[in-house]
This record gives sequence, C-alpha cells and structure tokens, in this order.
Amino acid sequence: AWLETFDSPLASCRDVPTNLAKFHQARAPRLHRTVQLHIEDLAQPLDHSGATRYGLFRSKRAALNTLRTLADTHQLCLQTLGLEPSNSSGACFRHQIQRCAGVCAGKESAIAHDTRLRLALSVMQFVRWPWPGPIGIREQDQTTEHEEMHVIDQWCYLGTATDDTELQTLLQRRHTSMRFDPDQYKLLVRYLTPARRAQVIALHAHAQQAQAA
Repeated sequence: AWLETFDSPLASCRDVPTNLAKFHQARAPRLHRTVQLHIEDLAQPLDHSGATRYGLFRSKRAALNTLRTLADTHQLCLQTLGLEPSNSSGACFRHQIQRCAGVCAGKESAIAHDTRLRLALSVMQFVRWPWPGPIGIREQDQTTEHEEMHVIDQWCYLGTATDDTELQTLLQRRHTSMRFDPDQYKLLVRYLTPARRAQVIALHAHAQQAQAA
C-alpha cells in the first residue's frame, strides 16, 4: 500500500467499500483548505495527476499505524485527517488531552496543519519515475560478449530482450504486463542513481513505434 495526498476542498469524511480506502479530511466551516488522503493497495502504480505518493507500506493497516504515529509526534488531528469521525462540537478528544494542536478547534489554520503533515510525510516520499516512458539497461557478458537489455517502466521490470524483435514485443505488451513489486522498486531506486541515469537508454520513441505497429 502507499499513501497519496491531494489538495482538495472536500467537506466530509467517507469510506469507499473497495480495496481502495479513501479518507477525506473533515472540514469545519472556518477551514479554507483541506488535504485528501488515499491509502491504496495497487498491483501497479497509477498516474494520478497532482498526487504525491508516500510509502511503501506492507498493508493498509501499516499505513494507518504510521499516520497515527505521525499524528502523535507532530500534534496532527486524526479527525481532520479523516481517521476519526467528526465531532459535532468541533474540537476532538485528542485536543482536550493536548495531543492535537487544535486545527479542529480553530486554534491553528488548516494550512499550518497541512504543512506539518507534509513535512512529516516527506521522509517517506515515493520517488517519481524520472523518464517520459520505458528505459533499457544494457548488460554484456565480458566472456561471450553476449548482450541483452533489461526493460523497465514506472519502476516495473518488463523483461529482458536479446534482439530488436523481443524488445518490440516487450514494449507492445508493457501496459498489460506491468506489475509493481515493492522490493524491485527499492532495488531500482538504489541502482538508478543520478550518476547512473546517464547510462540508461530511453525507449520512449521505441514504445510509441511499437504501439503504432
């Protein structure tokens, strides 16, 4: 699972009965800005416009536990985050015991609360795919000089090609074959450092040709 944040003027909190759990920040009339939180179980990364992703988490429960821990550490409001029901009187119970800074009671602005939330989450921000499409990483056997190309897109390993025909096949099938794997993501993030990114082969143009074929 991973956590996504969106800027949103939503005013209510609701649950979506699917494998996608949505938590909409409850907003009192005095709040002028809100953050919408999504906790998602995904087989592959989805390109949500405007979303910032954090994680990864082994489960939705782990993501929720992390949010609650961050709330305790940074005096965030679980009611405002949508993790607890909205109190008709405004202030949440945690504010009464001084574990919430009081956005629910009008003692701080929603912007201040949301900024603190983003700063708390920033250490676990998901790395965006830095290329416009798939890439290739060439590997050559120094003994046999046999060469192959590992094809990757959106942190998903698509397969290995030993010639142009196999490469075209991988690119044509990439939208149906992409499967996001957290362990592969972590490995690739460590491997594809900025210094190594100059060595990769951009396959965006090849992918467009493969789709048109």
